[in-house]
Amino acid sequence: MLILRYWGRVSSLNPERLLYKTLIEDQKLIKMTTWHHKVSSLLSEYNLHSISLYLKYNKTSWDLKVKNNIQDHFQSKWEAKLKFSSKLSEYNTWVGCFGAKNYLNSTRLEHSDNLAKLRSGGCFLRIETGRHEALPREERLCPCCHKDVEHVLHFLLHCELYTSLRTKHFKLISNYININKDTMLKEVWNTNKMSILFGSSNNLQLNELVMAYAISCFRTRRNHLNLKKKNRFWTRHIT
Repeated sequence: MLILRYWGRVSSLNPERLLYKTLIEDQKLIKMTTWHHKVSSLLSEYNLHSISLYLKYNKTSWDLKVKNNIQDHFQSKWEAKLKFSSKLSEYNTWVGCFGAKNYLNSTRLEHSDNLAKLRSGGCFLRIETGRHEALPREERLCPCCHKDVEHVLHFLLHCELYTSLRTKHFKLISNYININKDTMLKEVWNTNKMSILFGSSNNLQLNELVMAYAISCFRTRRNHLNLKKKNRFWTRHIT
């Protein structure tokens, strides 16, 4: 972005300025390594080349146009990747919109970090770790209940290991929504809980409750699997 902003300033200089003359001489060179060639490539990539031919330079308007076009370009690539990524299928189902989310404003970094991992498919659920082992999707079973594939939906809504946590935390979430008398939020919670549990709300306090639930599930899962591992160890050595 800085190189394009600088190009806008240089190209608008007085033709008698040495820096402007240097730019003109650079444009005459055919070499692919010239600064002008690199800038031209960026202008084309971000759909700014035609604009730059007739747009009278104004620092504020040019900088804003550069920023918006780069963001639009990045967003288009992001949406295309999201559409065809099996890893991000759950994100596409329950979030699917571009932009920074409210839960990232939390000061509890461990909480927001774990929710970000759930959203991005970078967590340690079997749906993800099984991918690295080249296991078929249907064989990436939950190591806690062994009843279904351990994807985010199963982890947050269905696994029996977290039933008591679900009861406790869902009650806190429901109470908060009812106290705030937000009918739209209440409808979403009643019909599409995963949207709320995925941190899609713009309400930071609600997201804090959601993250508290997610981190409790993570810790319970870790403790449960560690205990199973210890039991297997002692069983092997005793027998």
